[in-house]
Amino acid sequence: PPVCPIFEGKKLPPPTLGQFQEALMALSKVHSRVWKLLREIHVGQNKGTIPSHDIGPGDWVWVKRHQTKALEPKWKGPYVVLLTTPTALKVDGIGPWVHCNHVRPAASAEQEDAKKEWEASLHPSNPLRLKLRRRQ
Repeated sequence: PPVCPIFEGKKLPPPTLGQFQEALMALSKVHSRVWKLLREIHVGQNKGTIPSHDIGPGDWVWVKRHQTKALEPKWKGPYVVLLTTPTALKVDGIGPWVHCNHVRPAASAEQEDAKKEWEASLHPSNPLRLKLRRRQ
């Protein structure tokens, strides 16, 4: 409950000492429950029960295809990682977040090959713009 509740634009008088203590006790209970859950998550990550990864923004990863067609590779990419959470990655070129179990890091040679796929040139009319195109 809020320390000083407001109802329909009317401000109530400040809470009494008993009400204030009651609110603090409720807050203390919520705090202890939340910290227990956070501690379990932290211990679970250290034990390996909760998925964890060593991939950060700027790394290159391959993303697993779940529905492969005939003669189609199982992994697509490599993609650049934009954002990470303990269990998911946001990669450039794929809309939804990808679970960390569905990616694998790209080797350094694969990263260099992916970087060489694109070619940058000056824009013909605006010197402040670059024109990017995929090499063939």
